[in-house]
Amino acid sequence: MSGDSTSKSTKAELERRIELLECELARNRNFFRTALDHLPVRVFWKDTQSLYLGANRLFVEDAGLSSLEQLVGCSDYDLPWDNSTAELYRKDDKYVMSTELERVNYEEPQERDGKTVNWLRTTKVPLRNDHNEVIGVLGTYEDISEFKAQQLALAESEERYKLALAGVSDGIFDWNIDQQRLFLSDTAKRVLELAPDYEGRSFEPIVSCIQATHQTSFYRQLVAHLKGESPIFEVELPMTFTSGRRWILVRGLAKPDKQGRCQRMCGSVSDISSRREAQEEIHRLNSSLELKVSQRTSELESTNEKLLDALAVLRAAQDELIQNENLASLGALVSSVAHEANTPLGISLTASSHLVELLSDIEHKFESGSLKKSDFLNFFANTKECSDLVQNNLKRASDLIGSFKKIAVDKSSEELRSIGLGDYIKEIVLSLSPRLRKAKVNPVVSVDGEVTLTTYPGSIAQVFTNLIMNSIHHAFVDIDKPEIHINCKREKDDLVLTYWDNGVGISDEIKGQIFAPFFTTKRESGGSGLGLNIVHNIVCNKLKGRVVCESDLGKGACFYISLPCD
Repeated sequence: MSGDSTSKSTKAELERRIELLECELARNRNFFRTALDHLPVRVFWKDTQSLYLGANRLFVEDAGLSSLEQLVGCSDYDLPWDNSTAELYRKDDKYVMSTELERVNYEEPQERDGKTVNWLRTTKVPLRNDHNEVIGVLGTYEDISEFKAQQLALAESEERYKLALAGVSDGIFDWNIDQQRLFLSDTAKRVLELAPDYEGRSFEPIVSCIQATHQTSFYRQLVAHLKGESPIFEVELPMTFTSGRRWILVRGLAKPDKQGRCQRMCGSVSDISSRREAQEEIHRLNSSLELKVSQRTSELESTNEKLLDALAVLRAAQDELIQNENLASLGALVSSVAHEANTPLGISLTASSHLVELLSDIEHKFESGSLKKSDFLNFFANTKECSDLVQNNLKRASDLIGSFKKIAVDKSSEELRSIGLGDYIKEIVLSLSPRLRKAKVNPVVSVDGEVTLTTYPGSIAQVFTNLIMNSIHHAFVDIDKPEIHINCKREKDDLVLTYWDNGVGISDEIKGQIFAPFFTTKRESGGSGLGLNIVHNIVCNKLKGRVVCESDLGKGACFYISLPCD
């Protein structure tokens, strides 16, 4: 009985101890799981077949699972990353288990749906049993995607910085005074003729190239700036390099610490040799400028006297040319009128000769007694026809010569008299009808009411003759139906004459020169360049009016002439 009692007591004690151990083990497992799940890194472990045995909460979430039980027994092919990523992970597992070597802090991508979505920094070590046998692999990793993005952004920023430095014409320097380190951009090294691999600590090697007479100025300005006595450090230095003497401009801005002591200076260096050479050349030119000005002033005074004499001769010649132009215009009018009058006079002569023949024939028949009624009737019909022909053509010639006589007399005299402006302009157009007909121009004259003007008729005739001839010579190139319109109307105390043609127009480049003397675009065709100049002089000087021209290429030309009514 006592033995059975002892056996029961021992069994109860063992069960109690087992229960305590199981509780302790549960607490340890719970503590381990809690600690594992709250680690900032992902933790996982696999067996020798790379099948997952366990992991912490962060890894389970990365794998897209809701519980650890779903992960256990899965391979990387069963998880959401791509097969290429699974192959890479299994290859790492195999390497660690076969070599029994640790792989620490290596970076690898994690691809999903054909693109890299994460970058991981991974560590894998062999997993061993109590007999030191490899039974799997234990791994950890942290997501460094943000770090990689920052790293990429930093690399891009550094590349942009390098490109920016390479693109500026000035060299850049960064002098860390505390650390005795001097950074020079590639451009700065080229300006200072330093080797591309030059690594400096201060300006001392550069100062040695400065001419001795300027080193004191360099140090004095540098020290004043470093002490905060000047806002910016700027100095021009003549430096002697292997390529010869050059001028370098140094600019810098100091960065002080909390105590006001300069820690760092950043700035630029640039080669200003060409600018200095230009300044020296300007200085040399300025030195000789006063002498040259004095010499030129004396020469100009002498030249001005000669120009005044030449101007007087030129004005006399211009007046003579204008007079010759007026006479030439009158001569051309005489020639054209003579040619035009020749036609009606010739027709009249022919008709009168035919009339004489008819009279002789009828007289012969009468005397011979062979005259018949039909002969007599034919004689009357032919006589009437010839008489009408002679009368009409003689009237045509008389009107043309009368118009020419009136215009020619006006052009050759300076008599002031009253004219009916509309009828007078029509007389001018009629006198120019041979030229107009030859050019196939259709002139239209319109006057608003009865306009009487006391003026110099010859000047009016000269103005419109020159305008019409200018259109004929210049405006109607390749114009199928050339037209000229002349309009006259009163506006308050002024008389406004508008002359318009539908010619080729005048370009903006020459519009401002058309009234200048001797300006012509037809020099090779005999143009004198005085036609419109005479128009301007007559209107503005003799008739006390104004004349302006408005024109665009392809839209004809319009001249507005404003004359005082009194």
